[in-house]
Amino acid sequence: MGRSSFGRIFKRRGRPGYYIRCRVRGKEVTRWAGPDKKTAGEFLAETLRRTAREDLLGEKTIHSISFAEFAAVVETYCRAHHKATTVKGEMVRLRRAVEWFGSTPIREIGEGTVQDFLTSLATDWGVSPATVNRYASTLTVVFKLAIQKSYAAENPVQKLGWQPEQERPVPYITDDDISRLAAHALDERFGDFIHIAADTGLRRSELLRLEWRDLDLSRTVLLVRSSKTYRSREVDLTATARSLFAKLHKDRPATPLKGPDLVWAEYRDKGPDAVSSRFKRTAKRAGMGHLCLHDLRHAFCSRLAQQGVPLATVAKLAGHRSLQTTERYARHIPEGATRAAVDRLGAGKGTPGGTKRNLSS
Repeated sequence: MGRSSFGRIFKRRGRPGYYIRCRVRGKEVTRWAGPDKKTAGEFLAETLRRTAREDLLGEKTIHSISFAEFAAVVETYCRAHHKATTVKGEMVRLRRAVEWFGSTPIREIGEGTVQDFLTSLATDWGVSPATVNRYASTLTVVFKLAIQKSYAAENPVQKLGWQPEQERPVPYITDDDISRLAAHALDERFGDFIHIAADTGLRRSELLRLEWRDLDLSRTVLLVRSSKTYRSREVDLTATARSLFAKLHKDRPATPLKGPDLVWAEYRDKGPDAVSSRFKRTAKRAGMGHLCLHDLRHAFCSRLAQQGVPLATVAKLAGHRSLQTTERYARHIPEGATRAAVDRLGAGKGTPGGTKRNLSS
């Protein structure tokens, strides 16, 4: 096993922060190193020094740092690595974990301690299994970083497993439901917003970041430049969405002298939660108070699946990284699909008694 004496710092396209690449115990590894080049350089130097010591001494040195102290490192990592809405949830969970583990050194936290924390969330705080799993996921990030920086030898969360979750049923929203929602909007512009959200499947953040330069009405497509998954994508527009965008473009205010030329600048200024609250009030007036704004995205996936569109195509349009996510959103199969499947099964068997099986084989 050769000792590493070199490494490099680089940025990844579309990803915040800096990464390092070097050889550790004979293997080339790539790791996120920090939000700026100076921090990344210090992390690379420390990694090379630690690797050299390990090669010489034949053992891995585990340094001591308290959970509370290391939380600052985790926060920096999350802010450089995730979108603002994701960071918000991670920070809430991280703060509660800090309250529990406090000054305990990370290297001394084992499976039992983590299990006590997760159990307390369920029994003392009434947290659902799904939310307990989110806390476990946050702790996994903590220990992953701690292992990289030699503050922990292993991740105790991995051995605990995940709790079974009761999945939230995805409501099926018809075209008539969408028209009804839009009709109960207090103004026509928000009604157009509802129609477009349902016909494009864009996330709330993607809708609020949408600029006029992202629309190509001659090709009937829009470009999502920045998404939750850090991937850009093109979304083909329905005839309804295209006509609504054309109308909004015709009536749009003057182009701002600086900053982005947003399609819904007024909604962006008030903040994402204000838009969600406004939709919730609209849904209640329409007699569909159980719906939330994100359900329009579910509706987009569900209506595509209802038309028999392959899940791979649905995933591409929705910007999902995995088909597993698409399957959860697109539960509604095409009308008559089960009947057709059973009919095909019957046709394959032929007439009763027509196929004999060799019982002796």
